[in-house]
Order: sequence, then C-alpha cells, then structure tokens
Amino acid sequence: MTLRTMAKKLGRLEALARRRNDRNAAVLEALAADPVRILTDAGMEPDSWQTGVLRSDASRLLLLASRQAGKSSVAAALALQTALLRPRAPVLLLSPSLRQSGELYRKVVDGVLPVFWST
Repeated sequence: MTLRTMAKKLGRLEALARRRNDRNAAVLEALAADPVRILTDAGMEPDSWQTGVLRSDASRLLLLASRQAGKSSVAAALALQTALLRPRAPVLLLSPSLRQSGELYRKVVDGVLPVFWST
C-alpha cells in the first residue's frame, strides 16, 4: 500500500470519526434536554411514573412499585444518563446477587447500543 493510498484512507476515517462525534454530541444534547429519550430510543414506552423519575432533579429517590413494573429499567436509564452526561462520575450497579447485577448491567448496555452504535 502506497503512502498516498494510506493518506486517502486515513482522510476517510477521520471524516467518518468527525461525523460520528457530531452525531454523538447531538444525541448527548438531546439526552440532557430530555432524559426519557434513553428509554424511548431503546424502543420502550415509559409509564408516567418512569417519566417523572427520569425527569426528577431530586438527589435521592425511593421507588415503591410492584414486581415487573420497570424499576430496573429506570435505574439503568439513570445510571446511563449519569455515565454519559457527568464524566468521571462514579456509577455503581448494585443488586443482592451477581445475577441481578449482571441483568442490570445488561440493561445499561442495551440502552447505550441503540443510541450510539446504530447505523
């Protein structure tokens, strides 16, 4: 591969990276404006209480909800919001068992994939 070919390829990669960075910046701005987008971009329609929790500016929250109500999804969305909008902020995903912590982590990762790595 010649130096000229490598320079062309590098230029295309740099342009692609700039477009992706611009797109990601726009996504982060939209997320800061409305944190409910984490769930909607992941294909979920949040309940009104979930919307209230995600838009709350309270420093602490206590959720009293039934089983399968979506508490883990909201917790994952809040963790993802904090990780994306507050660099170097500690984000801990704690659950009573390793299996539950792994499921919560999977929800965080599944929330990020549709937003940043879609084509």
